[in-house]
Amino acid sequence: MNNKFLIDTFFSNLDKIDSREKIKQNLELISMKFNLQNFINHNIENFINHKYTLPLNSNYNRILLGKNNEFNLNLVFRFENKNTSNFLYSVDSESFITAIYSENIIKYKLYKQINCDISLFNNKLVLNDVYENELKLYNCLRLDKFINVIDFTSNNFSCFLVLNSNHISNYLWEYDKKTLIPTKLISSNMFVNRLITSTKILGEIGNEESINLLTYLCKNEFHNIRWEAINQLINHDFEKGIEILKNMTQDKHPDIVNAAKKSLIILNKS
Repeated sequence: MNNKFLIDTFFSNLDKIDSREKIKQNLELISMKFNLQNFINHNIENFINHKYTLPLNSNYNRILLGKNNEFNLNLVFRFENKNTSNFLYSVDSESFITAIYSENIIKYKLYKQINCDISLFNNKLVLNDVYENELKLYNCLRLDKFINVIDFTSNNFSCFLVLNSNHISNYLWEYDKKTLIPTKLISSNMFVNRLITSTKILGEIGNEESINLLTYLCKNEFHNIRWEAINQLINHDFEKGIEILKNMTQDKHPDIVNAAKKSLIILNKS
């Protein structure tokens, strides 16, 4: 059975599955049949024979294998890394992870986040240490969106089939690995991240047209875009910026309200 037929059959079955437990079982089944060596060989042949092939659905450690309206299936690689990260990150979508290759035992720690509004960052909501375990080959581990945080503690080359829900949260949290204290709120929405970058560029340009756009972005639905826009606007049109900043003391997001009040106090003193 070739990999393409295997993946197509998996997604065909996925449309008929009505429980998370059956999703885990089906992912475990294809993980045992997936031919990793053939897949990599086929990809390398494509790159050699078609020099202009662009892997638009992949990055350095992830290759998209297939998707439907609800899920996307990826082949994910973890390379040995001597410079391990000091941070942990929350899961921004429901995920099912199955190991298909590893040089050694795959060890991991699982943590649980305190239930809260993900958009309201709170550095007092420390992670709970749930348990430490081993992920055996072809066994599926389910991670719930913004509930579980996973840390792979073994540092060796390994490969996984990872099924992610397409319903992604707009934010995730970063945690200090030692203290388990939240360190910052991160946007996981690609559209939002691109718009924030564009807002910073508009602030650098600073002509009349960009000022009008920054004013418009101060009413954006995402609070981090609103805050970036007002910061850039004040640098180029102080009076208009202050007027909008005062209105932001009545913003629907408490972080914007607090930041606007503190900013006004600082600006009044300067």
